[in-house]
Parts: sequence; structure tokens; C-alpha cells
Amino acid sequence: MPNNIKAGSAKTPVKPFALKLSHEQWLAFGLACTLTIIFSLTAALTYKMGWSKLAIATLLFFLAYPLIWLAWRSYHFWRQTIMQLTTYTQVILEGETNLRFKVQHKDNLLAELQQEISALAIGNADKAQQNQTLENVLSHILDSWPIPVCLFDENTQLSYRNIAMKDKIQQPMLIGTSAADLGFVMENDALSHSQFNQQWQCQIISYLYQQKKCHIFLP
Repeated sequence: MPNNIKAGSAKTPVKPFALKLSHEQWLAFGLACTLTIIFSLTAALTYKMGWSKLAIATLLFFLAYPLIWLAWRSYHFWRQTIMQLTTYTQVILEGETNLRFKVQHKDNLLAELQQEISALAIGNADKAQQNQTLENVLSHILDSWPIPVCLFDENTQLSYRNIAMKDKIQQPMLIGTSAADLGFVMENDALSHSQFNQQWQCQIISYLYQQKKCHIFLP
């Protein structure tokens, strides 16, 4: 028996009208509707009062400028505040901390949001400063040292090495490489390397950093 049922194509669900407009478009639409209602009520009232069409048109003409100006100023004020808040957020994300947002009225709906963004930015800046790793500190201090220095984490994986150490080992020293792969030998919680013979007085400094045991190899 032939199949007479045709497969229908899947239909894309239609979004409600409210979801098709953004908040900005809804504001413009609302202001336009408000102006239309004001003009309509004014025209209806003056017509009931017996005004001529010319008089009604003249009145609407003179009312149009101030009302449209007020609507534009309301829209511009709302849009400018949002743009300032967006710019403020973007600048903070770029790492700027000295910028201060324009003080808002305490009843402004955006004032609380601005305060939350500021608090979040300050918290992230403090967290980033606290989480500055020891490797970054050492790189600023020891990169120019003529003495070879390297740092291993709790898993004896390379976390830092200065230029002198790379020149002495004479092999690639990639961050994260294990000490054994680099030729280091761990004995009695001490590191040694064949490149540093008896003429070198090697020192191993073990310490706890963020509750993790690390080692600094310092010939």
C-alpha cells in the first residue's frame, strides 16, 4: 500500500512580538505611542469644543516641537546613561582602575548596577594582585642574574629558569618539564645535575608556597 503521508518540513517557531524588539526599541515605541495618544486626545478635545480644523492643526503644530523634544531628551538621557555604563565596564576590563563613574542619583536604577560593577572590578584587581605567582616575581629579579637559577613546583616540574640556567644546561627548558627529563636527579630531597660539577657549590631551597612545597635550585 503506497504511503500517502508526506513528510512536512520543520517549521521554525515564531518568536513572540515582545521578543523581537530590544529594550531600546521598546522605549522608542513607547514614546511614539505616548505622543500619538497626546495628539489624538488634544485633537478630539478641541474638536468637541468646536475648534476649526485649521485651529486644531495649528495647536498640534505648536505642541509637536516641545513634546517631541521632551521625548527625544528622555530617550537620549536613557541611552547616554547606558553607553556611559558600557564604556565604564569596558575600560575596567582593560585593566584601568583610576576611572570613576559619574555619580548617579541614589534612586537611579543603574546606580546599584554601577556599584556592583565597581565592587567586582576592585575584587578582581585585588585577587589578581594576590595571585601574582612567585615565578613572575623571580622573573623580574633573576632574569638578568649571571648565576643559574631554576624553580621546580611540588611535582618537580619546571616553573621558572633564568637565562643563565638555559645557557648552562644547553638544552630546551620548557616550563612544565619534569626535573628528570632535564637531567636533574632528586636524592634525599635534594636536586643535582651533571652539568654542575664539584666546582659548583649547589644549594637547594625548599619552601611552602600557597601550601605547596617547591624547590629552588641555586648553584
